[in-house]
Order: sequence, then structure tokens, then C-alpha cells
Amino acid sequence: MKKNIYRLLAQATAVSMIATSLFAYVPAKAASLTSMTDVLTRVKVSTAASHSLYFATPTGVEASTDTITVTFASGATGFVLTSLVVGDVQLHVSTATTDCANASYATAKTVAAAPSTSPTWGYGLSGQIVTLTAPTDAASGEITAGRCVRVKFNNDHITNPGSAGSYAVTVGGTFGDTGSLGVGITSDDQVIVTATVDPTLTFNIGATNATCDNAFAGNGGTVALGTLQSTAVAASGATRNGAGGTVEHICARLSTNATAGYNVTVKPTNGSLKSTSASADMIPVAAVTGTPTSVTSTSGTPSYGLCFGTGGTSGVDVTTPVGTAPSATSPYNPTCTSSTTIGDLYGQLSTTTSQVLSGASVAQNAWATLRVKALISATTPAHNDYTDTLTFVATGTF
Repeated sequence: MKKNIYRLLAQATAVSMIATSLFAYVPAKAASLTSMTDVLTRVKVSTAASHSLYFATPTGVEASTDTITVTFASGATGFVLTSLVVGDVQLHVSTATTDCANASYATAKTVAAAPSTSPTWGYGLSGQIVTLTAPTDAASGEITAGRCVRVKFNNDHITNPGSAGSYAVTVGGTFGDTGSLGVGITSDDQVIVTATVDPTLTFNIGATNATCDNAFAGNGGTVALGTLQSTAVAASGATRNGAGGTVEHICARLSTNATAGYNVTVKPTNGSLKSTSASADMIPVAAVTGTPTSVTSTSGTPSYGLCFGTGGTSGVDVTTPVGTAPSATSPYNPTCTSSTTIGDLYGQLSTTTSQVLSGASVAQNAWATLRVKALISATTPAHNDYTDTLTFVATGTF
């Protein structure tokens, strides 16, 4: 009886030892990856794209024999990886454990043709499978269990399948965790947006005694030169002889989105200051009808013309887009002041339409000052009705 009891005890002990031994060598069960996402730069069929693959690994990587594999759907309409090279691949690890696609990835691993000491991982491509091999000295914490991992395939070197549908991307390898996700490929992933901008041009031109600037809003008006003299030039900005006050100047302000620029022309009605009651009496003595030229006011010689204001009296608004400031066109480009001294240079006013100002591109509230000047001789006929009308036209080149 005792022998039987001892025999049973011995058998039970042996079974227990075998069971313990078996449990000691059973490998850990693979875990499922979580928070898996694959973000593509393009999802159109047959289009090259980059991938950012995210997942959280419950097991992590802790040995040099560990690998992470990424398998892209194959077949006649699968992903095409033939252009992918080692330089396209990046591997990063985050401290986050969830929401991997929005995590911060501070730890960067090096990906090379072959694994080396940490943090250098090896890269391999066989068909549809990318294999990342852990560093030769990988140990516990190479990729900490539970952490988010990001594998990037850059430079648009993976071509999407040729047919629309859902395609699997699978993560596995000897590190022990596995998981799959679906990538949606569509026939077209882009929407074209179109718009039109209407051509615009606004223009103000007028006589004023106020300083010209980017807010000038006047139109029309009169430049009253006063009583003309043979010993001094009547000039915009100077004291008006006879009637007192200040002679008006002309302000121009223009805005346009004409990409090839703009110009402003002037066309006088008379080409001179002409007496209404005695049309043969003019300043200068004959109307200018041809191409206008520059004239220098000379004592004893009647003259009448227009010139561009001095520095600080032309410009363009500071708002965006700034555009181009107006430039004076010959013969109106000599800069002049309100000086009444004989010897000033200015451009004739001819009955021929002549360009006064221009700009090379768009402009927002470009503005300029123009001055009118006149001089008579001692024999200029006396009348109180000398006049001319200047017609200014602004044009954009769109």
C-alpha cells in the first residue's frame, strides 16, 4: 500500500515538473496594434504619394532580432513600391500611447541600409514588404512598450493602386505585434476652384489748394492764375497776382489692378490760353498743335505749360498692394515748384493728346501733383477772359 502511495506521489511530481517546464518556454502571445492610421498625401488612383503610418505597440522592441514589417496590398491593382529607397524612410517614437496621428515625435531613429548600433535600424524591401530591423545592440526600451510609433515613407515614392477601392496595409514582424488598416483610394482626390477678378480703375483729377495725397477725392475745378505778368511767372502754389490767394495746383489720384500698368493723358482744348472775346489773342502767341516739347520761361516770350510737382508731391498709398508710383512723362517730367522766377522748365500744352503720367503695374491710390505755369510779354493783348480746358483721361492696360 505504501509503495503505491509513493509511486503516485512520484508520478504527480514528475507531471508537475513537466508542466512547469512547458509553461516556462511558451512564447508570449502576439498583441494587437492600436491607434493605427495611414495618412497619405494623395489618394487618387495611380498617383505617387507619401505615407505617414502610425500605431501604438503594446509589446515594444527590445532585441536585435526584432523586426517591424509593413506590407502594402499587392495584386494587379496594388501599391507600387519600386521607387522606394532607404532615404525615403523615417522612424520616430513618441511618449504618447494613444491618438498616435496627433502625437509629438521627439525621438528619431536612423534608418540605413543595414542595422548598426542604436539608434540605427536596417531597411529592406522585398516586393510589397518593407522590413525594418532593430539595431544590433537593441535592448529593452529600444521602443518602449505601449508607445506610439510613426513610420514615414517620404518623397511620393509609393504609387497608389490603379483602381478605386479599399486596400490593406498590414504591420507585423518578429517584434510580436500585428495589425491592419484600410486605405481608401478614389478615382480623383482634387477639386478645382476657379475665380474671376473684375478689372478696375478709379480716377480723380481736380484743382485744389490742399496738399495732394492718397485720399484726394476732388474732381474738376478751376486753376485761376490771376493777372499774368511779364516779370514773374504765374505758378500753381504761388500767390495769385491781382486777386490774391494761392494759385491752385492739380491733384491726380488713381487705383487700378491693371497688371501692365496705367497712364494719364491730357488734351487741352485750345493748346494755349486763348481769349474768349478775341480768339486770335493767345498765350503763347500761337496755339501748340503738334507734339509738345519742353520750354524754358524766358523774359519777353509768352509761354504756358504744365510740370510735375517736386519731391514729396507724388507717391502711392502705403496699403497693400503698394503698386507703382506715377512717373511723369516727357515733356512734363521736369520737376517744378511754386517758384515765380523766370527760367523754369515745363512742358507745352498742345491740342494733341499727350501722356502726362504713367505707372508700370497695379497701383492703389497712386497720386501726383501737377503745376500750371504761364508768362506773358509786355505786348500781350489785354483781356480778362484767357482760358483753356484740360481734359485728363486715365487708362489701364489689363
